[in-house]
Amino acid sequence: MVRISKDLKFFLIALIAFMAAHFIYNNFVLNSTAKGISFRDITVEVIGEVELELSCKGNITRGLEKKTDNVCIGSGKFKAKLPQQRFVEDPNIGN
Repeated sequence: MVRISKDLKFFLIALIAFMAAHFIYNNFVLNSTAKGISFRDITVEVIGEVELELSCKGNITRGLEKKTDNVCIGSGKFKAKLPQQRFVEDPNIGN
């Protein structure tokens, strides 16, 4: 008869316990926790207007040192699309 050492017995018991815990976690815990949760890809669109009033001071060196003092004024429109992912509990929401 083959004799099994205590270390090998301990290793086999730990391996079987690990495999059983892994099976239970993958088949029962994950399914019940994340059953109705999924990702939904959405795009957030940002549209706006901006008006800027800047004080632009500086030195121009073109042979002569001149100090400039300008008031820079501008306005414009901007548009941006930002892709995002959101968690949703029911993937049919929003369809």
